Amino acid sequence: MAGKLLFLGDVHLGRRPLRVPRGAEAESLAPEVAWSRAVDFALREKVAALLFAGDVVESVEDRFEAERRLRPGIEKLLAAGIRVLAVAGNHDVLALPRLARVLPGFELIGREGWECRLIEHEGRALCRLHGWSFPEAVWKRSPLEDFEGSGLGADLPDIGLLHCDRDAGESRHAPVRSAEFDTGVAGRMNAWFLGHIHKPDHGALVAERPVGYLGSLVGLDPGEPGRHGPWLVTIDGAGIATRQIPLGPIRYESRDLDLSDLQAETRLDVEDALRERVHGAYEEIEAELGGELDQVQALGLRCHLLGRVTAPGEVLRLARELVDRAEGFEIERNGCRFFCEKMTGALRPRIPLDELASGRGPTAGLARLILDLEAGADPAELRLNTAIEAFLHRSTWADLEPVVEALGAERLKTEALELLSVMLAQRETGA
Repeated sequence: MAGKLLFLGDVHLGRRPLRVPRGAEAESLAPEVAWSRAVDFALREKVAALLFAGDVVESVEDRFEAERRLRPGIEKLLAAGIRVLAVAGNHDVLALPRLARVLPGFELIGREGWECRLIEHEGRALCRLHGWSFPEAVWKRSPLEDFEGSGLGADLPDIGLLHCDRDAGESRHAPVRSAEFDTGVAGRMNAWFLGHIHKPDHGALVAERPVGYLGSLVGLDPGEPGRHGPWLVTIDGAGIATRQIPLGPIRYESRDLDLSDLQAETRLDVEDALRERVHGAYEEIEAELGGELDQVQALGLRCHLLGRVTAPGEVLRLARELVDRAEGFEIERNGCRFFCEKMTGALRPRIPLDELASGRGPTAGLARLILDLEAGADPAELRLNTAIEAFLHRSTWADLEPVVEALGAERLKTEALELLSVMLAQRETGA
């Protein structure tokens, strides 16, 4: 029997994205928008069931708002013959049972321990769903310890739905080990779809035997970058196929921007260079993601500045000032509002090696070492002067020699440049 299911990871109704474009309404980019789109998608695809992996609601205080948002969608799904099932997570352990009581047709499973439900499509059995719900907000044991696989068999695919904290040690939120999904009764399951961690396991979920986190329905802050959305699961005689559907109204991305080729460093030059690189990053993202941006109304870019410039501190301060003013960084491309969410930096000073090498002391010695390495010198044949050895808290070259040889020329040059940057910064500040 062939059929489809739609799985939703952590929705967190009640939360709003943390970083949005200036002047934008956070509510218009919230999970509720993606939930409405997921309902419409489920109706178009004629799925047999829509399934939540827990944390549907941010907290018990949001249950009334969640009911208002969930009810129209659930009613549409039920009217089309699509079942709606969920397991409770640590956030909605109190809210979800209450919602199940006031939303007819909303099926909460696993409240009293592991539970198996038969999922049908067009009157014929499609698969068995095994689910477990948090009985309390804090649960320090692995739910898989009690999993007996009731009803498990070879006649239909068996799919697990679980909210848990995988490979997190002594977690308060249903800790499990990855190995548990591959051994014992749990290892006989055809797939496991997990909630709790907001980063989707893209690779693991498209494997022949999907086992992984669905991820949050929408990236709710820049710490949740990349593709988010529900997962369409197709079941047929060939097995289980999965595909993520990006439906979120907001998305976050990050890019490195190299400023090494920045020639002049006046304020205007830096402003122009930053705008050019940020806009270039927008174009790259648009070309790379293509149709994945069809549903995205706002895309926040976090930029990480790299390279060597004359005044790294000044350049980074100016970059952050421009972001705060949103000056020149917010543009609209094909219905999506691109904005620079934040500037971070790993800028290093542009070092005048020839000038430094002509002097004396540790900085001159390091500069000469770097120049020698750039000229192709063999690290094993180099010797650091005693001043540098003292700075490195080493007593003799014999102590340093194996370290230098192990690093290799390129790594040694990189480390020497970093050390020289630190030494110059300390000299400037008097540290």
